[in-house]
Amino acid sequence: MLKALQAVGEELPFQRYIVGETTKAPDPFAEENTSKKVGAPAAPQYLQYETTYNITPLMKKEFVNYGKKVRVRSDSAWPAADMLGLDDSQHGAVKACLTHNLAIVQGPPGTGKTFIGLKVAEVLLLNSEAWNQGARGEKLEEPAPSQQSPILVLCYTNHALDQFLEGIASFQDSHIVRVGSRSKNPVMEKFSLNNLRSQMRSNKSLPRDIHANYGRIKSEMACLHEEIQNISVMMEAANKHILSERELGAVLSDAVIQALEAGFWEGEGDTVRSHGRQPKSFLGEWLGVGNRAPDISERLGSVKLFQDEQHTGPEDQVKVDEDAKLEEAKRVGDDDQEVLDYLKESRRERAELMDQLDLALAIDVDEQGDKTSEVHAGWQISKAEKKQRKTLAKVELSKRTQMSEKERELKEQLLWRLTSEDRWRLYRTWVHQYKVHHQNTVKYKESEYNRYARRLGEMREQESLYLMRQAKVVGMTTTGAAKVHSMLHQLKPVVVIVEEAAEVLEAHIVASLTPSCQHLILIGDHQQLRPSPTVFELAKTYNLDVSLFERLIRNGV
Repeated sequence: MLKALQAVGEELPFQRYIVGETTKAPDPFAEENTSKKVGAPAAPQYLQYETTYNITPLMKKEFVNYGKKVRVRSDSAWPAADMLGLDDSQHGAVKACLTHNLAIVQGPPGTGKTFIGLKVAEVLLLNSEAWNQGARGEKLEEPAPSQQSPILVLCYTNHALDQFLEGIASFQDSHIVRVGSRSKNPVMEKFSLNNLRSQMRSNKSLPRDIHANYGRIKSEMACLHEEIQNISVMMEAANKHILSERELGAVLSDAVIQALEAGFWEGEGDTVRSHGRQPKSFLGEWLGVGNRAPDISERLGSVKLFQDEQHTGPEDQVKVDEDAKLEEAKRVGDDDQEVLDYLKESRRERAELMDQLDLALAIDVDEQGDKTSEVHAGWQISKAEKKQRKTLAKVELSKRTQMSEKERELKEQLLWRLTSEDRWRLYRTWVHQYKVHHQNTVKYKESEYNRYARRLGEMREQESLYLMRQAKVVGMTTTGAAKVHSMLHQLKPVVVIVEEAAEVLEAHIVASLTPSCQHLILIGDHQQLRPSPTVFELAKTYNLDVSLFERLIRNGV
């Protein structure tokens, strides 16, 4: 709503009535104020003095022929009130609605305000060529659907909107678009914008350019969605499992990968080569969680101590130099996981992606206490031993100590000479850089996805606009009109009818008007219902409980 009001420029329709205008600055010493008084509204710009209307929907059956061609701007040309089946006040209201660019219909319940509004809408639809030509500024034999300007119907509530549109549907059974998804009236389903959009897509009646752009954008978004989800799973795996040197390839140099492989073969010698198979991961063997089963009981003892001290022991603190502080500034925090899970798919799909990753050790696999042994590439390893390795890996992954950039470069030259503690610190440093690398990638892809999402929103607006331009009547709530203010600018409605106008905040109506509006009809009763600002102070101090409808009546329009 506020954005729509900010967009209001110098071309505000009915500015004379809404804002007011003066011929010159008022003279406080003058006997009479020189302010220009507000008088009776003029005729709509599109309505010429010679224009004739077919007003037969207003006529009694026996007088129908008298209403086929009436010069509505001439008082003498109008049929008498009894020929229209209206009382004097209703007769005056109909004339005002059809001939004044700003018409106000006010009266207590039961006086026929909605009835008059529907009759006026029927007459306007029957004579749409008058205001459609005014919208285009030219005269055409038959206005094309894409060029016509629909009547815009605004209501404060969805219930009132459904009732008014249902009344219009009794004499106009097609070319009605109901914008919004909160309708509970089954009659309105076939006029719903969402349903009409679905039908247009299924019938493939969407314009070729919109259809091509829509399909291309959806395809690009699907690819980005898949890529972001893949990275999300990779980041999740980095937190929960031990990655192999192949998975960490983006942050490991060729020299490091070669050193991991060469050091392993040198340590095992001919015994390993005779098996004819290499281990699942050289990095896993380097960390001591692979399948060659070294004795890790001593390390498990320190793990128990680590768990008891709850990360408070001095041995877990690292002196950080300036390089490490720079790295710390780029640390992947807990909030970044929300970015990575931006387009999260189902658990099944994520599990499938996880299975495709190259892991040195999957930690969260449940072994169910099985103590039987397994054989991998000639090494025998029991379930109990495998569980010990997972316990060690889980605790080491929970630590936060890392190496500075200088220390990392030094330690990478001594990979197989490092202590177990240094190996894990170095591994955590690699994983941290792995996360930072993919975090930057996913942020870029997320920005691209958002860019395409905005373009998709624009394409949907073009779809909606295409449907509304084919309509003769478009209905929406005042709140909904403010939300699609930019679309209304492109739709360029000439005639606007506001039901329940006395209950609507003035800002809602002003935000719904576009420079194309030449004819505004307000229907309501300010003596029965008024706007209800959520904050009472706004009503008490700033008079927000006074609608545009009531203010115009007070100002003598």
